Amino acid sequence: MMALVGVSYGSLGRFMFASIPQVPGIQLMPDGVRVAHTTADTLFFSSPVRDLRAKRIENGEAVFQGLDYVFSPGAVRYSPWRPGVELYFPLGLRFTMRTDLGPFLTWGEGSVGVDVPTAPSRWHLLNFRDGQAPLMLIFDEPEQLMITGESGGWVLSTGRSFKGWVRILAPVGPKRVAANVSSLGMLAKEISPLAEELTRPMPTFVNFETRSDSGFLTAIWNFDGVGAAIPSALMLCRAGGYDAKIQTGVTRSLLDLVEGPIAFSREPRIVVRFPVRRIPIGDALMVGKFENRISSASGFDTPSVVELALSRLMGGRDALTLDAVATSLGEFRRALPSYPDAVTGKSSALPGNGNGADLLAAQALLQLSSGQGSEYLGQLNDRWDPWTWQILAERPDVRSRATGLYAVGAALAGDTTMRARGAMAHAASSAEFVRQDYLKRRGLAAGDERVIQPLRELRQSLFGDVTIAPNRADFVTALTSPVRVVGGLNVSVEQAGDVYLLSWEHRDGDQASLSLVTEFPIEVEARDNVSSIVPDVFLAETRLKVVPKGPGVCRVALRLPGWARGLPEAVEAPRYSE
Repeated sequence: MMALVGVSYGSLGRFMFASIPQVPGIQLMPDGVRVAHTTADTLFFSSPVRDLRAKRIENGEAVFQGLDYVFSPGAVRYSPWRPGVELYFPLGLRFTMRTDLGPFLTWGEGSVGVDVPTAPSRWHLLNFRDGQAPLMLIFDEPEQLMITGESGGWVLSTGRSFKGWVRILAPVGPKRVAANVSSLGMLAKEISPLAEELTRPMPTFVNFETRSDSGFLTAIWNFDGVGAAIPSALMLCRAGGYDAKIQTGVTRSLLDLVEGPIAFSREPRIVVRFPVRRIPIGDALMVGKFENRISSASGFDTPSVVELALSRLMGGRDALTLDAVATSLGEFRRALPSYPDAVTGKSSALPGNGNGADLLAAQALLQLSSGQGSEYLGQLNDRWDPWTWQILAERPDVRSRATGLYAVGAALAGDTTMRARGAMAHAASSAEFVRQDYLKRRGLAAGDERVIQPLRELRQSLFGDVTIAPNRADFVTALTSPVRVVGGLNVSVEQAGDVYLLSWEHRDGDQASLSLVTEFPIEVEARDNVSSIVPDVFLAETRLKVVPKGPGVCRVALRLPGWARGLPEAVEAPRYSE
C-alpha cells in the first residue's frame, strides 16, 4: 500500500542572512547586475537598490521589495523554477555600461550595434565586444531596446516608457562568446529553444507530494502549467551513480550553468522516483556480539560524532557507548550558538556563511539515532537550497560534507517528506561527484576543488536499488532488522535453532519495560525475571511490552514466522570516510 502525503516544499535557504539574495549564474549587487564571473562587466542601475526587505518567502520562492527610484529596480523576485532573477522597474528601465567599445543587442531576427534600435521582441541578448558571456533580458511584452552614448558611458534603455518585470539570466553560463555577426547569429539560433521556454507564462508551484513504497520514494511537484525548470542535481545525479528517474516529460538540457545543466518540464508536474531504503523506527536487533569500538567522542569532531551515531543505530551497544552519546549531545547543546537573522526574523544555529553546517549535520544524525527528535535536522532544513538541493555554506568542503551527512540523517527520519529531502540531498552529492567533469565537457572553467563525499558507500546502500545492493549493504540490511527495540535498552541476542534468546539487565530506576516492534506477529516466551508480556497492535505494527519482575538479568525467547526474514548477524558500523 502506498501512502500519499501532501506537504509544503522549500525552505528559507539562500534568503537567510542575505541583504540581496543571489541565484545561480547571476550576480545581483546594490548598484547593478552581471554574469556571475569575475571578469564580467556590470549593467549599472541609475540608483542603487536600497532598503531591500523580504515581503514573501514561501515554498522556495521569494519577493524582496525596496524603494522606488527612476530607472532602477524597486523589487526582486526569486524562483527555483526559472533560471535567473526578476527585477521590477516601476519608473522606467535604463542601464549604464562602462566598457570602451559599444555592446551589441541580439534578438531572434537580427543584431544591432549602438544608436540602432532593435525590433520589438520578448527577449534580447546583450553582448560585449570583448567576447564576454552574454546577458539575456526577458520581458512580459515585446519591447524595443537601444544602446546610446559613448566609450565608457553606454546607456541601454527601452524605446518607450516602461513599467514591469524583467528577467535577467546568463543564457550560456559564464562561457565567452565572440561578438561578431557570425557568432551572434549562431548564438541566437542556439538559444532560441531556451527563449521559447522562458517566454511561456511562468508556472505557479501548487504543492509537493510524496509516495512511499518498498525500496523507493516517488516525489511529485505540481504546478498550474508546463515549463518549470528541472533542478540541476537531477540532470547530473545518474552520471554520479544515483539512479533517480524523472518519470514525466522534459526537454533536453537548454542551459549550462556552473551549478549544472537546466532542462524544463513538458507537463504541469515533475515526477521523480528515488531509490531509498526505509529504516524502521527503533534500534535494530542483531544476533551476536560486536566490538564496541567507541567509548568516548568529542561533540565537536565530525568524524567521531558520525561513527558514534552509526554505532548507536544498532541494538546491543554497551553502557560506555550510550554514555558517550549522551555526553556528546550534551556538550554540543551547551555550546550551541544562536544567530538572529534580520532578513527572515528567525534564529539559526549557523552563521550566515554556513560554517559549522557539517558538524550540525553530524549532531543531527546522532540526535536521530538516539531517538531524541530532529531539532538539528530542522535547523538544517532552513539552510537547504531548492535550487541546488545542497545545504548552503560558503566553503565548498563544509557544503559537500553537510549535504552528504544531511542525506543520511534525513533518510533515517520516519516522515516521508524528510526522506524525500534526504534523497534530493543524495542526488546533489552524486551530481557534485561528476560536476567537474561536466564543466570540462561543456567548456566551462572547472575548479580544482577536492570532491568530498562523506559516507559515500553507506549512502549508496541507503539510496541504492534493493535488488542491486553494493558492498556496504550488509550494514544497511542489518539496520532494517525485522524486530526493533524502542526506548534505547541494551539488548543482547543469541540464536539457538529457530529461537532467538534476548537478554538485558534491569536496574532500579531503569525504563520499566522492554518494547519490541515488528511488522508481523511474533511469539515471545518468558524465560527469566519476566512478570508479563503485553501485546498491542498499532497500525501495521505489532508491539510487545515485556515487563520485568525486578532488578537483574531478564530473558525471553523469540520466534519468528517461518516465512519471515531472520534477525541479521551483528556487523560493525562503517568508519567515517570522505
